[in-house]
Amino acid sequence: MGFKKCNRGNARFIEAEYNAKQLKSVAAKLKATKFNGVLVVITNPNDVIVTLYQKLTGFPKEKVIGTGTLLDTARMKNAVGETFDVDPRSVQGYNLGEHGNSQFTAWSTVKILDESIEPVAAEKGIDLNQIANISRDNGYRVLNGKGYTSYAIAASALRLTETI
Repeated sequence: MGFKKCNRGNARFIEAEYNAKQLKSVAAKLKATKFNGVLVVITNPNDVIVTLYQKLTGFPKEKVIGTGTLLDTARMKNAVGETFDVDPRSVQGYNLGEHGNSQFTAWSTVKILDESIEPVAAEKGIDLNQIANISRDNGYRVLNGKGYTSYAIAASALRLTETI
């Protein structure tokens, strides 16, 4: 199934109607197997699809989870690392909200090498809003270039399932 190139306003929700229709069949089949594990959802719009899976399968909420803002957080860490010339693994912090346009970086949680980012950015004249925009737009760059995203979400899902 191919989708036209998307803009920032509709990229994750353009798939909602199609994915929701497919979900009914998949959820019924999954429920019939008496699946007893943790279902990790990567489909967009992620939070909406997670909620639908929870309702359609009747599985407990703790057994149906999405990747949420894990990918957004990774993109933020990469953007911070690039901006401050540090390894992204030296960046701690979180993006919160719903995956996609409405997610945001909780700058009060972000540290570089255990130092709060806000005073460091102010000292260097770095605009944190610019970093947030870069981090949010990186997914759209990939989407508009390839027509889909795959590697980053797969890596995020792998990380999440290994943690479970």
